[in-house]
Amino acid sequence: MGYEPTEMEPRMNLQTRLAFLAISSQYNAYVLTLLISSTTLGYINAGLGPDPGYTWMAVS
Repeated sequence: MGYEPTEMEPRMNLQTRLAFLAISSQYNAYVLTLLISSTTLGYINAGLGPDPGYTWMAVS
């Protein structure tokens, strides 16, 4: 029961591509939000004054 090439549906249609784009952009936003805050927090802490509890800001 083989399909003719004209009878096959495309594997990646527009909805699949948009869903993949949405999921990947949400994942990137989540990861970059965690990374940017943890890397720049050291510079902010050095500029405003040392605070021993600044590491908890990245977790919360």
